[in-house]
Order: sequence, then structure tokens, then C-alpha cells
Amino acid sequence: FFVWELLHLGDWPPSSTLDAATMIVHHVVSIALWPLSCYLKIAHFYLLHFELTELSSPFLQLRWFTRRFASPHVDALASAAFALSFFVVRTALVA
Repeated sequence: FFVWELLHLGDWPPSSTLDAATMIVHHVVSIALWPLSCYLKIAHFYLLHFELTELSSPFLQLRWFTRRFASPHVDALASAAFALSFFVVRTALVA
């Protein structure tokens, strides 16, 4: 997911240069540290936690598509899936 998103950063709506640079650094560091952490066998719990919080991101992308290309009913389902996944993986797992 990080690689795909990094390759498509240019397709995102225009924002400041600093935002784009920050997102590039975020994705490159994430792509590099994940295998390094597994190889060195350090920080597995934290790595797993941060990877799990990204599980809601595909539903966020799905919402973008459904708002532009699908019926309001399908968009409502995609929005509900995003809201549920966001709550579960970014809020409930923290507790």
C-alpha cells in the first residue's frame, strides 16, 4: 500500500510543497523501516500497531471513488465501512 500510494502522490489534489515533501519522506521511511525492523527483530509490537492503523486507509480511498463514480447508496456503504474501520483500528485498538 505504501509503495502504491507513494507512486501516486502526484495524483493527489495540489497542496503545499512542504506537505508533498513530508508525505514522500513518510512513505520512504515507512517502506525502509518495515523490513529493517523485521530483519533486526526489534520493535515488532510498535510496527504491527502502526501497520494496523493503516487498515482504514483503503476504505478512505474507496470513499473517494464512490463519491465520484457510484450511487449515493454505495457511497453511504463505503463511508460506513471507513468510519467503522477507522474507529476499530485507530481508536478501539489503542485502549
